[in-house]
Amino acid sequence: MRSVTSLAVVGLLVAKTPTSSASDDVVRETRIAAPNVQLEGKTDGNAEFHAGFGVRTGWAWGANWDVTYKLDYKIATTDALATLVSVVPGKEPMSSNPWELGVAATWADMTPPKYPPEAMEQGRVIEAAGYNLCASRCKSPSAQDKKFCDSRRDGIKKRIQNMSAPPPKESFCAAQQATVADLSGLDASKALEKRVEAAEACLKTCDVGTTESYCQTFDADSRAFKRGDFCPDGEALIAQFEKGHPELTSRYPRKIINVGVRAGGVKYKFLEAEADDATRLKSTSTVRYPITTGASGIFLRGFGHHVVTLEGLATLSRASEEAEDKARWCAPAGNVVLDDGTTAPAGVCKDTPLGRPSIATKGKAGLFVGVFDEVLNKWRIAAGVEGDRPLAGTGSSSLALKVPVTFVFAATEDKDAYKGLIRVTPSATWKWNAKGELETTYGLALSLLGQRSMFSESFDKL
Repeated sequence: MRSVTSLAVVGLLVAKTPTSSASDDVVRETRIAAPNVQLEGKTDGNAEFHAGFGVRTGWAWGANWDVTYKLDYKIATTDALATLVSVVPGKEPMSSNPWELGVAATWADMTPPKYPPEAMEQGRVIEAAGYNLCASRCKSPSAQDKKFCDSRRDGIKKRIQNMSAPPPKESFCAAQQATVADLSGLDASKALEKRVEAAEACLKTCDVGTTESYCQTFDADSRAFKRGDFCPDGEALIAQFEKGHPELTSRYPRKIINVGVRAGGVKYKFLEAEADDATRLKSTSTVRYPITTGASGIFLRGFGHHVVTLEGLATLSRASEEAEDKARWCAPAGNVVLDDGTTAPAGVCKDTPLGRPSIATKGKAGLFVGVFDEVLNKWRIAAGVEGDRPLAGTGSSSLALKVPVTFVFAATEDKDAYKGLIRVTPSATWKWNAKGELETTYGLALSLLGQRSMFSESFDKL
């Protein structure tokens, strides 16, 4: 019965779809971007915290690009979170945790995908019908309809603001022409509010099939309203249609590009031979300043239940690594009294890198292919390889095979839906140290993320 009713509503309401003239400019808003944060722990005893904070704007390479500019921060540690997930003995930590701070940007291509033409046309009809159904509720809105009606009022205001000249009184309905006949004594903002109020009053007289010009002149552009913007009845109408047409579900941009640069500092602690006696080692430290720059890209193919993802990254960094060789040394700590009354010497022993940290310019690249269900929007899986090697200087090289699996455990309901994600990444890593010695390890990384997207917003991590 509900299906029959919905189809009847569509048939009646689609005739009242407001149109948008070519002169209507798209209004771009700059607003605070939802922060993206990541806390990751690995079974090798390491952990990492990464965060980005910034603003979003529509001004990018063109009208179809949405861009986010942000401050980008990262810090790594071998303590704290790492102690919760580590399955290997702890190692002598650096005297400070490596940190980096920089700037980054994320570009998202908002061009709609090329859906099947027939289904896309039906989708436009249903969205317009949903808008008109909600617009009819604004004559006497309930508490549930208030959010849509407030947004519609903002759309009406933008429509009038974007007109090349204030609309003449003749463009309003007869009942409101006297209200807007002479606004010359008011400042621009008050005059605008008067015209908006008059337009709203006129639109309340617009019913299905109404042909008065003001019904199309002043109404908000229905195309600016997306899922989550409509009143409950409009959302239900669209949801019913989408349920039968998963090929029209597209929650994410088809191209996302992240770029950025970060620099920071880290203090390394190590043992070094004295200048006049190579047999005497002294504890010393040095500060190094790593810098990383690069880009990552995410590309989506298909839509609906079967979306294929292609992700890649390339970075260039200048950083140091602590010496591979460790020296174990012990400082006397007194004597331990044994059960039989005798004593035994005790000491505090540490493993400290022997020699200064190496420094190298490294290149890093990665490529992942995956799949996910864009309709359900609750999980995704990918698999790929990631590796790095020195391009100049001395350092280690690595190659890793990773299979990240991401799940949504919480999400907001607004159109910028902020998500809480859990990502589990089993991996196999082959690492060659500066001497060419190979070490193979198998591990697991557990990440907690808060961000808008199911995809990376970092320029150096997928």
